[in-house]
Amino acid sequence: MRSLSTHRRARGSPAADCALMGAHHPSPLSMRPLFVLALALVFAAPASAQFAIGGQVGDPTGLSLKFGQGAGSVILAVGWDLDESVSAEGHYLLRERRLQGSRTASVFYGPGLFVRTGGPTDDFGVSLGVGLEADLVPEIEIYGLVSPRLQLIEDTDFDLGAGLGLRDDKLVAVHGV
Repeated sequence: MRSLSTHRRARGSPAADCALMGAHHPSPLSMRPLFVLALALVFAAPASAQFAIGGQVGDPTGLSLKFGQGAGSVILAVGWDLDESVSAEGHYLLRERRLQGSRTASVFYGPGLFVRTGGPTDDFGVSLGVGLEADLVPEIEIYGLVSPRLQLIEDTDFDLGAGLGLRDDKLVAVHGV
């Protein structure tokens, strides 16, 4: 079954028309590695001495980072897929609130951006991350995240991302920030 964006491309979008005529359709994300790195740095800019690193399975599957603690922190996931695509998604947390009656579990949400490049198309858009996290032990947190996404480049489409992961804030020492 084809996605909405694939169906649109097949019906005569400029990208499909150029591909049929043998012309190269330049992508706004043609400098793929540089763009993914720039996106990661934009989200890492407000980094503080609070830093956690770990892994995530889902979309994307790969490295998970968290800069800061509570509201105002930034979460970033950078991953890869077997089709040789690289993706990154980051969220600025507007709110992180402990669940009533829990010492370690909290709910969080915030707006974000995502990019996927290197696959059949280059995708870029906005997202909203909503999740739940809890401390397994004081330095290790487990989390789940759901992320509705609105793709803006290469086509306009809706997608849903999700991930489960672990992060350790004692694995990497950050001094003097």
